[in-house]
Amino acid sequence: MGLKKFDARLGAILEGNAAPVGMPGGYDIGGGDTAGWGRGCDGPVWAPEAGGIAFSDVAHHRRLVWKGGDDISIWHENTGGAIGACRDRDGRIIAAEWEARRVTRREADGALTVLAEDFGGRRFNRPDDVAVGPAGSIYFTDLRPVMPPIDTDAVDSAGLYRIAGAGRPAEKVAIGVAHPGGLGVSPDGCVLYVSDTLNNRVMAFPLMADGAVAAGGERVHVTLAGDGNGAPHGLAVDTAGNVYVGGPGGVWVIAPDGAALGVVELPASRVTNLAFGGEDGRTLYITTPVGVGRIATRAQGQAAAAPAIAAPAVLKRPHYEQRIERLDPALDAIIAPDAAITNHGDGGFFDDLGGGPNENYARSLEGTFYSAEDRCFYFSDIGNSRRMKWTPEGGIEFGHGPTSHTNGATLDLEGRIVSAEHSGRRISVRDRDGTRRTLVDRDPEGRKLNRCNDVVVRSDGDIFFTNPWWDFGSGEAGEIGFNGVYHATADLKTVTLIGGDYRVPNGLAFSPDEKILYVNDSYGIDEAVGPVIRAYDVRADGSIDSGSVRNFAALRDDAREGKPDGMKVDRVGNVYCGGSGGLWILDSSGRHLGTIVHGHTQTNNLCFGGPDWRTLFFVSWTSVHSVPLLAPGIPIPARRA
Repeated sequence: MGLKKFDARLGAILEGNAAPVGMPGGYDIGGGDTAGWGRGCDGPVWAPEAGGIAFSDVAHHRRLVWKGGDDISIWHENTGGAIGACRDRDGRIIAAEWEARRVTRREADGALTVLAEDFGGRRFNRPDDVAVGPAGSIYFTDLRPVMPPIDTDAVDSAGLYRIAGAGRPAEKVAIGVAHPGGLGVSPDGCVLYVSDTLNNRVMAFPLMADGAVAAGGERVHVTLAGDGNGAPHGLAVDTAGNVYVGGPGGVWVIAPDGAALGVVELPASRVTNLAFGGEDGRTLYITTPVGVGRIATRAQGQAAAAPAIAAPAVLKRPHYEQRIERLDPALDAIIAPDAAITNHGDGGFFDDLGGGPNENYARSLEGTFYSAEDRCFYFSDIGNSRRMKWTPEGGIEFGHGPTSHTNGATLDLEGRIVSAEHSGRRISVRDRDGTRRTLVDRDPEGRKLNRCNDVVVRSDGDIFFTNPWWDFGSGEAGEIGFNGVYHATADLKTVTLIGGDYRVPNGLAFSPDEKILYVNDSYGIDEAVGPVIRAYDVRADGSIDSGSVRNFAALRDDAREGKPDGMKVDRVGNVYCGGSGGLWILDSSGRHLGTIVHGHTQTNNLCFGGPDWRTLFFVSWTSVHSVPLLAPGIPIPARRA
């Protein structure tokens, strides 16, 4: 971290030794029970009535307040998945509600007023950011999602909208930006800044005295070119007219004339939004996908109206429970009664675990496996396209990359890493010298694979993998019109479809004797059943009997969040899989024995490890955990005798 200076004028804004301060990781901040778009931290708003900076924890549908250190509390809940937020001239909070697909205003008594939810009779897509300008005009951006499900009742394109006054309908503003992101208004009210995320630039649009966007006259305010990840999204503007926006390498500071003054370098791969706050208005708060931080400045943020939203007498601390939930006495033979969950690391402002430079490729931790040769636990950081590792001596460290946004991973019979690549759309192997080779990238009909999700290697060397499709903003069109499970022989000469009637085929694992193949569906095709683990019989020749498929266990509990993802089986035949409320443990008959409640809404993947294979490692969106076991796991690689 540091300060990269392009222009001497930066000295009037930031001290050369200014150092960011970040909120500690944990509490499932930036997590939630959904992948991809709309998950993360965003929408910072200074909230003196709540004692700190308020920000959106989007997928959890809540607004949190950070006062410094680990002092974090819940202020508002049921926020409709709000992302961007600001205050109007009366101090009320205006929010762009991503999930609820509307723009709202929180009144002084806490009630919500819907300001806009449709245009021309069609619902908005995903409102993203919001700003207030001259004459009380409210501007907001609406993004067209690229990940399913696509809202068929929505406006057919992204756009910028303006609400001209109380009770007025939203009007669309023609700006020619395909993916408008963050918004900001100059202190004199004459310019509306819009981040053009896809083109890595900030646009400037002239405003009329009544807040209307003047036709013509728009210009490129600045193009952000440089090393590192990050595209412009949210904006902040100070009283001198300087613009602050995330870009390659950190926070860019832009003069009113469009000159780039410098960059506050951050380890985070993306800045989602910014806002000024603090008692003197000179603290710049910064949100990333997995946290929030701040930096002291000499600049003065634009003064907001006196807060009109009352804070509760006591803010709620986020619930972060960890325990072993025992539903059956048989669990005592698997996890000792005094066993405890150990936290090895959480995504936060500085380490960006589970973050990533954009929404593509499911920002999350995944792809767990243990290498007895290296004596360490490996896992994928998908959004950052890297593989991380953990050892008792070194903690969490960088392993290698890039990984083509690998999701699931395992070891083959030679101890080489086999990966299910999202962006590579293939199953690959990493040789000892670090090179990667394609193992499978086509289905039996010769079509390019979808987004390979998870992979296992059987003890005879055969490969099995799941293959759902997500667009992930790539613009690619999947050639296979369904989501399936596949079997590739060890010689790679034959690829067979096992089953294609899945909504989202995800984790898969074999029973200890390899006579049963388990595959889970994160959502399930039967709404009455929901998320489910299926089971297939394995024939004597090693092929899968697709006709034998049956439901092994449903993992649904509508009272708690979490869906099946990665899955493993121990030597006794117990099945371990993420589900509602935590990591489920089931016996070989499908009976739910207990749940490892780890405090996060999703269990993404897991594996056995340690010198005796009696440590269960698992990851959520942004955190790494382990718990000791009495029942040993199945080592990998495992050769057939």
